Amino acid sequence: MTKPLPIRSPLDSKSLGPKDYSYTNPLKASGDDYPCKGYANDTFVSQEVYVQGSSYNVEIEGNAVHGGGSCQLALTYNRGQSFKVLKSIEGGCGVNKEWTFEIPKDAPPGEALFAWTWFNKVGNREMYMNCAMVTIGDANIHASRLSRRWGVQRATHDQAFQSLPELFIANVNGEGKCVTIEGEDVAFPLPGPNLVGKSDTKGYKCYENATFLGLKAH
Repeated sequence: MTKPLPIRSPLDSKSLGPKDYSYTNPLKASGDDYPCKGYANDTFVSQEVYVQGSSYNVEIEGNAVHGGGSCQLALTYNRGQSFKVLKSIEGGCGVNKEWTFEIPKDAPPGEALFAWTWFNKVGNREMYMNCAMVTIGDANIHASRLSRRWGVQRATHDQAFQSLPELFIANVNGEGKCVTIEGEDVAFPLPGPNLVGKSDTKGYKCYENATFLGLKAH
């Protein structure tokens, strides 16, 4: 992911911390570096400001497209303990390098991590994940003013945002113990309100229950 720049990106000039020069690598099958390649708790340095109700682009680079596949865009406000899906794309990920997404009008303001995940169609069964530190809301509003403005509405907005589906996880020994199926595009069980494409294959097998499956084993 090159826009927004992910945590520890070699292209990031804002952060003075360590850099990851193997950013095209997938997550470990053990799940040891899920989420965000293990960088979710790095010192927060915002790369972008996203305003609720506005649209933005995510840009991806890389030559190994692995036959395409399916991907999701998501936000977390708790450093990756849970992600809420903004958009799901079934098929063509890895081939297409740019996608448009919208920040929900009810997304709470504050510090967040924006995540892009990708399940390749051809090749090893892997999960790719990049996360970027972003600010939701007007960066020019002082935190105390932001809190007062949202104080009355916060509970309602939080509830609406939390109704979005959880991020699909596979190939990383995580919740659901899911694995993807080579040669098939993943059809996300809970893609959320913004779905691009429609896979004619299921694309995965899970051995346990998981919230992102709708609490049903698949």
